[in-house]
Amino acid sequence: MNKKNKIFTHKKGLWTIGWSLAILAFSLILLQLGYVFIYAEATMDFLFYVINACIIICVAASVLFLFRKKVVLIPVVTLLMLLFGANLSYGLGYERPEGRTSPAERSGQERADQNPKGNKRQAPEASVEVSITIPEGWTFMQIAEELENKGICTKEEFFKAAQDYEPQSFSIPSSPDRAFKLEGYLFPDTYTFYTNEDPVNVIRTMLNNFVAKSGMPSDETLILASMIEKEARSDKNMKLVSSVIKNRLEIGQRLEMDSTRVYVNDFITNNPLLTEDTAKYAPLYNTYRCNALPPGPICNPSARAIAAAMNPTPSEYLFFFFGDDHRNHYSKTYAEHLEKMEQIGVQYE
Repeated sequence: MNKKNKIFTHKKGLWTIGWSLAILAFSLILLQLGYVFIYAEATMDFLFYVINACIIICVAASVLFLFRKKVVLIPVVTLLMLLFGANLSYGLGYERPEGRTSPAERSGQERADQNPKGNKRQAPEASVEVSITIPEGWTFMQIAEELENKGICTKEEFFKAAQDYEPQSFSIPSSPDRAFKLEGYLFPDTYTFYTNEDPVNVIRTMLNNFVAKSGMPSDETLILASMIEKEARSDKNMKLVSSVIKNRLEIGQRLEMDSTRVYVNDFITNNPLLTEDTAKYAPLYNTYRCNALPPGPICNPSARAIAAAMNPTPSEYLFFFFGDDHRNHYSKTYAEHLEKMEQIGVQYE
């Protein structure tokens, strides 16, 4: 072999090694992503199989490149990677984070207690299956009362379980300033439960739905979305109300949202489930009295309201109201705002 060919072969070998190491690194990244998502509370089976398929393809491509003529190695490597994927699926090669479970174990926990012979949860004794619809914008207390009305669990049981519940794959702020810990996270939808259901199963099901459908907004976004949900009806108005809130926050102006005052009066004040003095929550939640956002959401918002909170329509509006003509009206100045209210009339409910 002449000198020129030796140099070419040497460079080609170095390039091959580098390319192979890059594929290995990429595969390890995918592996880590799979590890993170598999132990999340949401159902992530599809993503898991996609990640493992990518790992298999990357390794197979690397072997093909390195051993172009040794095609027989491909099924061997593929089989090894399938076994590797199974190992990942059940967490055999890793120490699980504390409190996490494998998908097989989670089928009886995070996935609402499926029984060994079917896909439905095992019904508690002396119970029947019931359907419950949570409308967009319902509060924690409205949900708790509907669960009790349907015979699923009492509102006291639901409240206690919710206040004590700690999600495993994401965090919910726990503060003495928040009246209801899970307010905002119980995703509006239609659910099927059993009468005399364990309230923890109800919470898991709703939180899994939140993870799957909400886009996983921040707690601050949920607070914004909950006010938007209560103050607007259409997608267009939700984004404009979001703009008003954003503009007020930017200049340090109080939000003065009627929905926050209603929330305190209707669902917090003198609520027997809240054992401490409920008077403390008024200056925290009522945006006529607090200078910024409330300490927690005031309802469980829809995906539309969450999207509006994250993508407000650009504007200079600082005021709005819902008129007797059943429309939202927006103004840049307080004088303009007062004039429009006088002309059109205001609906407060």
